Amino acid sequence: MKTQIRQATLEDVPAISNIFEVLEMGKKMWSRNKLRNRIIDEKREFYLLIIKNNPVGAISLDFITGDCEVEAIAIRKKGRGYGSNLLNYSVQLAKDKKCEIIWCYTMDYYNARGFYESNNWKEVECEFDKIRGNNILKFAKKLI
Repeated sequence: MKTQIRQATLEDVPAISNIFEVLEMGKKMWSRNKLRNRIIDEKREFYLLIIKNNPVGAISLDFITGDCEVEAIAIRKKGRGYGSNLLNYSVQLAKDKKCEIIWCYTMDYYNARGFYESNNWKEVECEFDKIRGNNILKFAKKLI
């Protein structure tokens, strides 16, 4: 099975938007217009995981702070290692850019704790979100 991870272009915005729809507020936060703005104006980096010429996963990375924030990661077919592939790829990109740490926030209801822990990320923060009625978890991985 041919697997490829590549940086997304403006032509990939529809595919990214469709993949990120599974996330809470996906249609609002990851609309096509907002994605275009994030790529053009905000210089965000998006990467697609392609299997047999079909995009099955996407990740959004922000390198503005000098560290690397994983803003979003989503996979169409879970349980196949695709998310770990994208996460490991982002770790290597962050190392190549000399980042000291890579981190992300996730909502507890996504049940992602095991995913991050199995990829050697550590939970470094947990805060209760009164609006959503759920915990916001911060995971990080030191790179240096």
